[in-house]
Amino acid sequence: MKKILYALPYLIIPVFTPIYNILDRKFFVEIFGCGCVPIAQTNMLNIGYNANDLRMTIFSVLTLILTAWGYRLSRRFGNYSDRIVYCVSIFVINVILTVCIYQKFMWA
Repeated sequence: MKKILYALPYLIIPVFTPIYNILDRKFFVEIFGCGCVPIAQTNMLNIGYNANDLRMTIFSVLTLILTAWGYRLSRRFGNYSDRIVYCVSIFVINVILTVCIYQKFMWA
């Protein structure tokens, strides 16, 4: 069970992405607009914040939360270098995943 707990910070973004994509298509684009050409941009809230901005915000905050959670989990490690490797690897892998998600799923 502990191994699964330590793996979760790496797995949450890949598991969350398909769920977010469904919510994005069904709700967020209607509410915030698609992030297409700014002149054609219309949304329910009549603001300049669109679905692309929401995706960037959510995944960036999620990356930071997962890194902080990984830091808390790493306190149980005996070796200080293991803590650093664990926290940095969580951060780097989630940043790479987040950047790939930005590039692949942005509304154009």
